[in-house]
Amino acid sequence: MARGYRFWFRYLWQTVAVGAAAAAVMFLLTGVGINIRWVQISGVLAGLPYYLVLGSAIALTMICFTTHLVYFPLVLSLGSTRREAFLGFLLYRLGTVVVTTALCLALLLPTATGETWQLLPVWVLILLFSCSLGSLMGLSYQKLKFLGILMMVVLFALVGGCVGFFLAGGEAQIFVDLFAALGRYVVIGGILWLLSAALDLALTHLALKHREVKL
Repeated sequence: MARGYRFWFRYLWQTVAVGAAAAAVMFLLTGVGINIRWVQISGVLAGLPYYLVLGSAIALTMICFTTHLVYFPLVLSLGSTRREAFLGFLLYRLGTVVVTTALCLALLLPTATGETWQLLPVWVLILLFSCSLGSLMGLSYQKLKFLGILMMVVLFALVGGCVGFFLAGGEAQIFVDLFAALGRYVVIGGILWLLSAALDLALTHLALKHREVKL
């Protein structure tokens, strides 16, 4: 059991690293987009927590997707029980959200205002949605590949549009304004996430229960 949980713990830090790398790429692209005008560098730096949220959301979506295709068969073939795999996956997701949020808060502290602290629930909700949607896409792909691919295309088209919008602006205020607008619907978003999470957990448990172990 301990070996299985160590696997998921290592998996957590790898996901955080992937999210940070994606954030660094978006940060560098923003610098190129504004031609490195140093008068704006403070605005770009203030956007780092938002880049980290977006980068981590992309990483979580992709890795939760591939977990159903690669990592569940792997850990089961190595001797983990279905219960260990299920709990390990849940703890991995929760841990990644907590660590990413803590890193965002650490980056935000030097420039934090009362307004930005109100965005914390939006950050957490985006990360939680990424876990549930990525997992549902992986489950869909297993049974109906067309549906899984369609969900992925639609989701990443939306993410790509948002990232392009952010990179064009280059100022943290763009993030603040957009996330503040999303914050008005955080209760609705929370209810939708609870529904998607309940569906995801039920289907994941059912899929693991009936999954064949291939040695």
